[in-house]
Amino acid sequence: MNNYNVREFTKNELDKYLTKLGVSAEISLGLLSDFGVNIDVADPFFDDAYEINVKNKKGYIAGTNERSILFGVYRLLEAAQDDICRKNASISTVFCTLAANAWKENR
Repeated sequence: MNNYNVREFTKNELDKYLTKLGVSAEISLGLLSDFGVNIDVADPFFDDAYEINVKNKKGYIAGTNERSILFGVYRLLEAAQDDICRKNASISTVFCTLAANAWKENR
């Protein structure tokens, strides 16, 4: 049996990179259903969709499956890094509501 915990890995990635960016935030991770969010996908196991809802460094990242949550974390971190590099702005400008769907074309 594989003891690999994707959600724990995802939380560790979020914490690690927020620390590197010098940001303290309260961001919960979970499935879309954990936060009452509904994004229709054909098969939640294979189709990836996520929602990022973070304001004032508080909120959540939710996905259709564990992998989708990780995609959402990386998307938020990518946006934060891009914003800092492009505008040399405060990280807090990135922490706004962001929703995105990433569809897995090849099952």
